[in-house]
Amino acid sequence: MKIYHEILSKPIQFNENKVQILYIEKPEIYREILKDFNYGSGFIISDDNDNFEYDKTLSFNPDVLDLFKNERKIITQIQKNIIKDCQTKFYENSLSLVNKLNDFSNMILSSYDSIFRADISIENLVKILNIQIIQSDTLLENIVDFMNIEREVLDIKIFVFVNLKSIFSNNELLELYREIILRKFNVLLLESNYKIKLENEEIVIIDEDLCEVRC
Repeated sequence: MKIYHEILSKPIQFNENKVQILYIEKPEIYREILKDFNYGSGFIISDDNDNFEYDKTLSFNPDVLDLFKNERKIITQIQKNIIKDCQTKFYENSLSLVNKLNDFSNMILSSYDSIFRADISIENLVKILNIQIIQSDTLLENIVDFMNIEREVLDIKIFVFVNLKSIFSNNELLELYREIILRKFNVLLLESNYKIKLENEEIVIIDEDLCEVRC
């Protein structure tokens, strides 16, 4: 996978066992890049054969303290997946359950003089499951869990985080990098101020004069 923006001389390539770091030192350009990431404008995401839609491929996370702000989107997709499974892999069990619930409901309703009829469906049942995302105790674990969920449920291929190197220690970052590499996530850290290069980082710097350095 790779991602390109006009500010770059060439795409940023996501390589195995590496975490990509993009430093943009000029504040005005940094703000513009943040806006472009937020609105999904000006980027080309591709692999060797295809281009990908930004919204369906990339997860942009400017606030690591509020990763699950789009929880409803995740849960809605989980509900769709469950309904699909009930209609295919678990069809017989699902049909049996729905029939029993409808029979039971109609039996209860039969005690009333008025005419009522229950009509329970798989869709109805899934909506009342009250699915919730259980967040981890630590911020690092939460980031990893978040990426796992978004990749599994939404098929996200690239994760972009803002200023992680400013809020985590080097040891914490290395711990996070180990998880990223182990789970083969494609991760780009967007930063405004250069910090010492750590193991497994591949760095692109756009300096105050808009010169590009890669290391």
